[in-house]
Amino acid sequence: MPFDLDVDYVESILPDKCPVFGEPFVFGSGVKRDPFTPTLDRIIPLRGYVKGNIQAISFKANLIKSAYGSTDIAVVAKWLSSEGH
Repeated sequence: MPFDLDVDYVESILPDKCPVFGEPFVFGSGVKRDPFTPTLDRIIPLRGYVKGNIQAISFKANLIKSAYGSTDIAVVAKWLSSEGH
């Protein structure tokens, strides 16, 4: 898998909070994997971990995104936003 990242680049793209949930990132909480620990997400998975193809999102957001995908997430979101749910 392609990889060309370095610490300086990752730090330069790391926001203060998760862009998905708007919650501040958690660093060193003592919890093995806090839901709001920052993770690197490949925007286009096949391109690898290369500059311009990664974003920092929370572990929670990355887990949801990678486990299910946009189609399934959209179906659930539509169902949740309908009346009676």
